Amino acid sequence: MAKSKNISVSMEKSELLWGWLLVPFYLFLLPSLLGECLKLLPIDLPAASGDAVLNFSCYATGFLLCCVIFRRFLLKNVQVISRQFWNFFQSVVLGLVFCRVGTILIGYLVNLLEPSLSNLNNDAITAMAQSQKTLMLAGTVLFAPVVEECIFRGLIFHNLGGKNKAFAYILSIFAFSAVHLLSSIGKMSPLSLALVALEYVPAGAALAWCYAKSNTIFTPILVHACSNLWSYAALPLI
Repeated sequence: MAKSKNISVSMEKSELLWGWLLVPFYLFLLPSLLGECLKLLPIDLPAASGDAVLNFSCYATGFLLCCVIFRRFLLKNVQVISRQFWNFFQSVVLGLVFCRVGTILIGYLVNLLEPSLSNLNNDAITAMAQSQKTLMLAGTVLFAPVVEECIFRGLIFHNLGGKNKAFAYILSIFAFSAVHLLSSIGKMSPLSLALVALEYVPAGAALAWCYAKSNTIFTPILVHACSNLWSYAALPLI
């Protein structure tokens, strides 16, 4: 098995600048802007459907922005796959195993500590998927992995983490967990929030590890997409 190496493909200065501007816009401003735009539509959607449409719109817009802002970075990462396909394939398989097994083990631990714990983010996704299956499938499997990997692994893990791998892992895992808790802040106790955050640690660690191992951002993108597809398939959509 090939060892992890220093990631050779870096973002250009313009990509870093626009990328860091994208983060607060995508996480905080874009949902509000799109929400106001959707209110202007002559359609009265149920709450869950409206949330699903807004969620999809945010993912799709973020995806388009990432393709524009990080186009050179993404193209260079495609070229890495063509040169090191076997390493890419190994990293995807191992990343999926790491992510799945780690999630199961942490889920078991969290259930022991607080059996009645409810992940509000997952509950919201389930409700939206039950209302708008196709939109949520496209958003969570096709668009979200590209956006989140460019931010959490491309910007934070590789660039902000610098040469300190331990710091890079901790920072990217913390940010990845925290962003999934935004809608739960103020609705759960600090202990419950910490336990829910713990549920995202295996995925955050696996995605960062397979990025470092494969040297291409498309490895965590593919692992993230497959993991989301797995989770989506397990949702009670009937």
